[in-house]
Amino acid sequence: MHARFLPVVLALVLTTAAPSASRATSPRAATPPAPAACAALAQTLSEATGIAVTTAVGPARTVDERAPRGEGCLVTGTATGLTRRFGEVSDRLAVALRGWRHDVPFDADGPMSLVRRYARDGVSIIVFLETENPPGTCADIPIGDCLVPLRRWTWTLKAVAWR
Repeated sequence: MHARFLPVVLALVLTTAAPSASRATSPRAATPPAPAACAALAQTLSEATGIAVTTAVGPARTVDERAPRGEGCLVTGTATGLTRRFGEVSDRLAVALRGWRHDVPFDADGPMSLVRRYARDGVSIIVFLETENPPGTCADIPIGDCLVPLRRWTWTLKAVAWR
């Protein structure tokens, strides 16, 4: 009686033991989107934040270790002289990326920084935005009580886009 179940059991064992095509290959490496798409993204991010940016092709994990291996379009910039509060700039960034699917579980936000991932039309982006008070100021007080003028704070914007 057990002999007739042997082929079924053997088939099940072999199917679960053999590596499947998806497990045997590593995830596809990231590749940068077309240069025009990279430039358009850079312009969108710069206009939303007020931070002048540059673009380059480089390792996708430069912005966040959770990005895939491979290359992406890197958008980077730093600025001082901005007078908006962090929440305002963060909101402007969200408005600028309407139409992109926001991957909310990916978010890593703090009082003066954020990391977010978005996707649209086969392109994914990770955006990092941060502002910091000048060195040597507000060290012993809550950041919300820091009275250093906003124009003296340093802003950093980093993003990576990939296919």
